[in-house]
Amino acid sequence: MKKEKDYHIFVLTGNKRPVSLTLQSKDNKSRRLLGPSKDNSNSRTRPMRYLENHDSPFIDEQNLKQGEEGMLRDIVFEDGQLIVYAHQKNLYNFLKLHPDYEKKYEEFDPVKEMQNNVDFRILRNKAENFVVSNFTKPGDFDLIKDMVSVLDEVNVDDMSSAEIKHRALGLADNDPQGVIRYSNSDKLGFSMIARKALQDKFVSRKKGNVPPTLILSETGEEICKILEDDKEYVKSLELAMMEDVNLYKKIKEFVKDA
Repeated sequence: MKKEKDYHIFVLTGNKRPVSLTLQSKDNKSRRLLGPSKDNSNSRTRPMRYLENHDSPFIDEQNLKQGEEGMLRDIVFEDGQLIVYAHQKNLYNFLKLHPDYEKKYEEFDPVKEMQNNVDFRILRNKAENFVVSNFTKPGDFDLIKDMVSVLDEVNVDDMSSAEIKHRALGLADNDPQGVIRYSNSDKLGFSMIARKALQDKFVSRKKGNVPPTLILSETGEEICKILEDDKEYVKSLELAMMEDVNLYKKIKEFVKDA
């Protein structure tokens, strides 16, 4: 028989500040606190309230007897966590059904946390290997410069090789996923090429066009539709070049000669 846990730990998500949080514990007219509906649908229709002396987190099931007072309690995360002991089943259920669960806080899972740490270390090692392996080859070092420019969003033209290496290793340590995505690209340097082509107006947005479209400025040739929320057009042009090798070569040649 599986032994019940002596306690559960809930933690604030995302390493955000503040590390202390008072969770809303009662539904009211100005600020609703609604739990899942009785039909188990995705809708939230049932007003919630945490009472220390009642098992149910739902107001419609907290039938207070005449003269009985509900024991309201604040729910406070201190130093980013809240410990819920085994006898506090009503609090545990309330926290799991609360609309902020898995948004502002979650239940700590040591097995999941350990796996995440292992996966992160593996990614970081792969990222560091990619960076270091491209330090010694003159042609490949340009890829590292490009990566730093794109992922760190900085101008690398005036940087020394030592500074570029330092930044690249920092990216591998802090953003290994970004470095791995970059290293797996079929054609490295897309973002930098796209950004340069747009800055120098070799590629521009077609005037008065619906839907918004990018064109080769000199010829007016349409390239691609602009993606929604792509305010700088870089992502749209980048994807277009990935899909059209000839377009990629044409724009890359322009950037190279500019």
